[in-house]
Order: sequence, then structure tokens, then C-alpha cells
Amino acid sequence: MRFETLGPLRVDCDGADVTPPGRVQRLVLATLLLRVNRSVPVDALADGVWPDDPAGRAQSRLQLAVHRIRGRLDDPARLTLEPGGYRLQVAEDESDVAAFDQLTARLRGERMPPDEVVRVTSQALGLWRGEPLEDVAELGDAAEVLRWSDRRRWVIQLWCEAQLLCGRNAEVIDRAATDLDREPLHEPFAALLMRALYAAGRPADALAVYERTRVALREELGLDPGPALRKAQAQALGDGPVDVVLAAPAELPPQVPLVGRQELIGLIGEPGPSAPRVVTGMAGVGKTALAIAWAHRHCAAFPDGQLFVDLRGYSDDAPVAVEDALASLLASLGYMPERIPSDLHARAALWRSLTATRRMLVLLDNARETEQVRPLLVGGGASTVIVTSRNALPGLVAREGARVVPVAPLTPDDAVSLLRELIGPIPAEDGAAVRELARVCGELPLALRIAAQRLAARDGLGPADLLAELCDERDRLDLLDADDGPATDIRAELSWSYAALKPEAAQVFRMLGLLPRTEIDLSALAALCNLPERVVRRHAEALVRLHLAQRSETGLYSQDDLLRAYAAECAAEHDGPDASAAARARLLSFHALGRAGARADIAWGARGRTLL
Repeated sequence: MRFETLGPLRVDCDGADVTPPGRVQRLVLATLLLRVNRSVPVDALADGVWPDDPAGRAQSRLQLAVHRIRGRLDDPARLTLEPGGYRLQVAEDESDVAAFDQLTARLRGERMPPDEVVRVTSQALGLWRGEPLEDVAELGDAAEVLRWSDRRRWVIQLWCEAQLLCGRNAEVIDRAATDLDREPLHEPFAALLMRALYAAGRPADALAVYERTRVALREELGLDPGPALRKAQAQALGDGPVDVVLAAPAELPPQVPLVGRQELIGLIGEPGPSAPRVVTGMAGVGKTALAIAWAHRHCAAFPDGQLFVDLRGYSDDAPVAVEDALASLLASLGYMPERIPSDLHARAALWRSLTATRRMLVLLDNARETEQVRPLLVGGGASTVIVTSRNALPGLVAREGARVVPVAPLTPDDAVSLLRELIGPIPAEDGAAVRELARVCGELPLALRIAAQRLAARDGLGPADLLAELCDERDRLDLLDADDGPATDIRAELSWSYAALKPEAAQVFRMLGLLPRTEIDLSALAALCNLPERVVRRHAEALVRLHLAQRSETGLYSQDDLLRAYAAECAAEHDGPDASAAARARLLSFHALGRAGARADIAWGARGRTLL
């Protein structure tokens, strides 16, 4: 088979066109091809095709679309459903993108004479039949599609540079003029056309290109020409080259010593061009510390700079607007504020152009949602983007093929090791208390550090004493506050995640807080919440993605001690005792009717909470 996306979507089987005719099938297939040979989560795929699905029929429609796509493949087993989602298997010699990537990898990794560069770039550009996936409009702004287009521009520039070195000015004039007509605001094409015209003995025509591009930039973007165009103008005027060197920022925050995270650092992967890496986990689990530790370890791999942006997705302050984040990134590279476009899309295009050939690290911390991240992705090259978020960002996985690195709380042994490192020598008789203290803190690094700070701040307070105070769930969140701002307050950290929830998802979160240390199935949870199962399933899965609940392999939902304590607080404050009692009564009635196979040993906790 042959799968082609560098132009209109096309699928051939033994020379016959088997491209799906319908919009839904084409969109599903194109989305799978954006992340070929990797799993695309079912929820993310369904949400991408049917973003508004009030009837809850998206997954059944998706199954039908997948069935029809399988019927067009040479082997239905190419498209499989795995625990992580749907996976489409495509060999490297069956994909135009894979062939293009192989050729661009050669161009990056090998030193070639100009004639060989011309041959390889011509071969790469020959794979293109138009704009990528130009007949699947919904994916036109997908980061992978934008990266393909940016790599194509880079290859065109290499082709032109090599042709100029070979003295083939006429070929460059024809090609650069065509590409500049298609993208009149793309300054590198204008600069190449000016250089070719000057080399061909036509400086007046080169200056006319400069003026035409200058006017377009001013009228469309409110910008003056950049360094490459000014250098070409100086050459055409006979004034010599004008070089402008962009900055190489080093913005990484300092490291925090880690315990038990070496395997996770390895899972983030090696530096280099790839899909974004998303480090995700609940509040206080150490996502940012992990990403920063990886960044410092691989700092030398990014000679063009290391950028850090706190997107404030979960914070007392408002999330950083995408256009403001782009302005900050461009300023870090040395762009003057007056040269930064005011339009969001123009800023994103300038950012991708500047990063297309650079080796940089971009660490986007505390992202709230996919759309806050997507415009900040780099334009190819050898750069690496790492995102930290409490949200698993399924849209970034589905469309950009992001690699997800889930960060769980520490193991009991590692949590104890961290406490021992923070507290110092611990008498043998306190060993059991330290282990239980780690458990009560949820094995969360932030909570463990706050607990250690409390021990250090109060003379005579030992692990057993602090444990006794923390065992009362009503006081636990008060005690896990270092009194040094919201970033060191477990309650505040959790509140930012809770505040981001939709009303019904927030209700499901609060109802989970009414449970003891037990798990609950979907039917029982629906009874507790007094909502339809399909609604509860959607919101419970959203809680799992935001790390505000856990789902076991058997499909049961639960919360750890700290989450449940906060959820119970929210229920008491928002719903009150009458609503909480009514919810428990619904659950008791549900179990009494035998509809959920209830466990007979439900216990409502040491503080004597009752069902009614």
C-alpha cells in the first residue's frame, strides 16, 4: 500500500485508489496518519472528529468509521485497537512523509557538495503534490502539518542555496519567485530571490523585490524587514553584508535534588527532533522538577539556547495568553518588541521560522490545555519541546504525536528515602512512623518537603508527633502548608485543578470525596452523583486525565487520601450536609437493590461517617 499526505490525502492499494470518500473516514484516517505506528487514544480521536457530541454517540460512530477504513486496507489487521487506542501500521517505504523525513535527515546529518544537495533536495521536494492534507481542512493547523510545511520551506532554502553555489541563478530566480508569490510575507524566499537577481546582474530588480516585500510586511504585519532581507538589500546597494546574530538564552531554573526518578528521566528520551514530550501528573508530584533535571542533564545538546516559560495553567494568576507567551519567546531570542507581529498567527509563524534550523530546548511549564501549547511548538530542526501539565493533553497526543511521560507519586521506599534526606538521621524507633508519615503525605514530593519543613521548624517535634497531627483528615491540609505562598500549600495546589473543572465534573469530584478508602464502579458512582452513567463516565475520565482521580485496570474509580480529603472539604462547603446525606442515601439504596454488586464491607472511615 501507499499512504500519501504531502498534498491531498491519497491511499493506493496495488495501484488502485482506495482513498476513503467520506469526510469522517478521511478525517479519522488522516488523524491516524499524523501519528502513524503509534496509538491514538479513543477519546482524543473521537473528540477530534466530533468535538460537540451531546448525545454521547461519538465512540460508536468512530467504531463504524474504523470498520469502513479497515475494509479499504490490504490487511484489516493494519488498524488495531490496543489499550492505548487505535494504531495504524505503515511501513517506511509505504509513506511519502517517511521518505521525506529520511531525505531531510540526510541533509542534516551529512556533508554534501552543492550538486549532491541539489539532487537530494530535488528528490525530497518531488514527493510534494500540494499543501499537506489540503483536502482535510480540520487538520490544516495541526502542529505536525505545520512542521511538514516548515521542513519543506527549509528544503527549498537549501535547494536555492546549493543552486546559487553552483552558479545557477536563473533556476533560483524561477523557484524563489514562485514560492514568494505563494507566500509573499516569507522573508527567506524574498532574500534568496534578491541574492539570485543580484548575482545575475539585476540589482535594480533585487531592490524592487525588497521594496515590494517591505510594503507587504508593513501593511499586513506592521513590521520592518528582518536581518536576512536587510543584508540582501545592503548587498544590492553595494554596502556589504549586515549580520544580525540571534541570542542564545539560558533560562532554566535551578535544579532540585531528585529521589527515585532516574527511570522517568530516561523515559523523556534523548535530545533531538521529535514530537513534543508531555510530563503529566497530579499537583505536587514533581513534574517541573523532573523536566528541569532532564534539561540540565542535556544542556550541552542545545547550543542555540534553553527557553523556559511558566504558562500558569494552574495558578492564582490568570493563564498566560498564547500571544504573550510567543512575545516572550521571541524577545528571549533577541527580537525587539517593535519587530514582533501583533497578530497571533504571524507571531507563531515567525517563531517557527526562527526555530526551524536551530538546536534549542523549549520547556513549557504548567500548561492548562492543548491550545495553550500548540502555537508554541517549534518549526522542526533539532529542537526539543517539553511540556509539563496536570492535564494529559490528549489533543497534543492525537494530532502532534506527543510522547506522554506520566509521573506517579514516589514509591513507599523512595518517599521514605526523600524524607530521610530532608530530615537527616532518624532513630531506628522512628522508622515505622516515618514510613506511615510518607503514606499520609500521599508519597507526593511537595507534601513530603512541607512535612520535613514542619519538623525542622518545631524543636522537639518528631515524626510520630507530626504523624498523629496529620492522621486527622480535617487538619491534614492545614498542616501541609509551608506558609510561604500558594506554591507550597497542598490545598492551594489542589484548588487550582478543581477550579478548572466543569460544573458536573466538579460534582463527580466532590462525590468521590464522600467515599471511604475504597473503589467504586461507574454504576454506583452514577447513583451517588444522581447523573446518567454516560455523563458520569465522561466526567470521571476527565478527572483521571487531570489526575484528580484514579481508575483501576478493572474500571473502578478512587482517590488517594489527600485528594479525598480535599474533595470532602469541597463537598462540605459546596453541597452541605443535607446534599451529602442524600447522596449517601442514594448509594445505599442502589446497593440495597443489588444493582451494582456492592461490597458488603464498606466502612465509612475511622471518624464514624455514616451512610445516612
